[in-house]
Amino acid sequence: PEVMDGAGECPGGGDLELEEVSVSQEGRRVLEKFSARIPAGTFCAVMGESGVGKSTIADLLARLIDPEAGAVRLGGVDVRECGLASVRREVVLVEQTPFLLHASVRENLRFGNPGAAVEEVARELGIADLLERDAAGERGQALSAGERQRIGIARGLLRAGSVYVFDEPTAALDEVTEAMVMRVIRERLRGKTVMVITHRAKVAAMADQVIDLGERVVS
Repeated sequence: PEVMDGAGECPGGGDLELEEVSVSQEGRRVLEKFSARIPAGTFCAVMGESGVGKSTIADLLARLIDPEAGAVRLGGVDVRECGLASVRREVVLVEQTPFLLHASVRENLRFGNPGAAVEEVARELGIADLLERDAAGERGQALSAGERQRIGIARGLLRAGSVYVFDEPTAALDEVTEAMVMRVIRERLRGKTVMVITHRAKVAAMADQVIDLGERVVS
């Protein structure tokens, strides 16, 4: 495998740095000497058109891929020096299309935290009525796209990490539900480092820091 396990423990704290990171995919340069620093506790939005490298940054942080050049640091430590399990305890990645098991909704919510109490977060995200569902269907096909997305978000919020990365978390939601979901994310993860990859200007407007990959600007 291209991503090799490290030996160290990944530090918490949530301070992120990408230093002159370059990544190619399918023969095309996606990121070229890209640098950004996201201080611990920051709510950061990453914007840009499709194909400019937004999801690539998410993959780098969770070490699904490693950069060809440059470094990704968490708490000042290059994540390549850390064990994969250690990195993924600290970095919670919620993908745009979450993978759901052919199991009950409760079991899907507890997938990353088997002992979690799920009722409160389900109520906050408007999916409490789904808790009695015995089966989400194969890959969650018994649910709507918006329901699947909110289950994925809830599952991420039930994890205990220091960095939370949400890839287009509101893509399948209407504006009212989007505002509710983003409010829950902000309130539940106050003090944590949160990165939201989004095309939505209203979501970006909630952020403390905005990275626009189309313009390669960090503000």
